[in-house]
Amino acid sequence: MLKMSILAIVGALVCGCVGAKVVQDVVGWQKVYSVLWVAKADVVIDGKLDEGVWGKCQLLDDFTLPWEEGVAAQRTEFRAFCDSEHFYFGFKAWEKTPVIVEAWSGKETLVAEDRVEIYFSPDGTMANYYCLEIDMLGRVLDYQCSQDERGPAARRADRSWNCEGLEVAATRGGEGDDAFYIVEGRIPLKTLRAWGMPEDMMSVGLFRADLERGGDGKIVSHWITWVKANTEKANFHVASAFGLFKIQKQ
Repeated sequence: MLKMSILAIVGALVCGCVGAKVVQDVVGWQKVYSVLWVAKADVVIDGKLDEGVWGKCQLLDDFTLPWEEGVAAQRTEFRAFCDSEHFYFGFKAWEKTPVIVEAWSGKETLVAEDRVEIYFSPDGTMANYYCLEIDMLGRVLDYQCSQDERGPAARRADRSWNCEGLEVAATRGGEGDDAFYIVEGRIPLKTLRAWGMPEDMMSVGLFRADLERGGDGKIVSHWITWVKANTEKANFHVASAFGLFKIQKQ
């Protein structure tokens, strides 16, 4: 399991991204992502990622299928930034075998679909964490989770929970092997503060459920992740599956 130590808690607000500043030890994190900070973003949440600020963000594209030996993951890209009011995120996922459930029957619809996922853990543990799963139509499965010392076996998920202020949009493009979908979203910083997220560093998991129909018509799931968890089987709900986001004010 990924181990993170909290060295100090300082009450000053530096970049305005989240509430109290938490200084964390970055040693031991498998991967670190630099989140661009801008004073004010002029961005429309339309699933296009065509505003100039997206091009200034660090591109993250090192997603893999660590639990499927010798199998290459379909390409996934991620970008993120924040301004004084929101945390913005964008996925672009190449998808040549789209699986969509057109008939919406509530949040649970998404468990049978292709989707991208972003999880937030306020203190780097899994005591309480927040999950957003988004399909290629921009529909959301959002839920709050908690675990005790027994780990994932004791996971409790509250799917009645909703991410306050979340805005999401999705678009699709390309054809055949070049087909893709884009998911664009933003979360108010006041929402992150309410979760207890640190000010300039965040523990974040980035994932993707890539589904396809086998020859027998059954669904096969491929579990794509930014950080490989220290587990033998695919599992996104462990601390070792999370990386560190460092917010870089300029």
